[in-house]
Amino acid sequence: MSAVRRLEPGDLAVVVGAAALPAALFIAAHDAEVFLIDHDLGAVEGAESRAVTEQLAGRFQALVVTFGSWFPDVAPSLVIIDPAALAPARARDRYTLLTELQARTRPGGVHVVLASPTASEVIPLASEAIAAAAHAVRDELK
Repeated sequence: MSAVRRLEPGDLAVVVGAAALPAALFIAAHDAEVFLIDHDLGAVEGAESRAVTEQLAGRFQALVVTFGSWFPDVAPSLVIIDPAALAPARARDRYTLLTELQARTRPGGVHVVLASPTASEVIPLASEAIAAAAHAVRDELK
């Protein structure tokens, strides 16, 4: 993960989704602070336990967050997003979370969207399909 090389000790990374825990622990092992958020309490507790086991608890925090309603007051240099973590959220809540992350990320910060392990191929979409999806999201946000 080349984005980790850009981090200085003490920089903050936000990781969205407990399934991205391996990335979160890797970042913490490189002396960056990691803030993991997920909507599932059991997943967050499991992530915290693993961080303790890996002796990274001092640089690792995890929090249960309802996506779209509240976001911690942080300014990350790196954001890692597991798209599967956002799947259960409403389109409006996903939009709010991603907008909040963009607004809070430090200048020069990086956002990384992890590949979905269930997606074996990319299905190309025609521009009409993309426009229809954008209109559907806009209508849901109203």
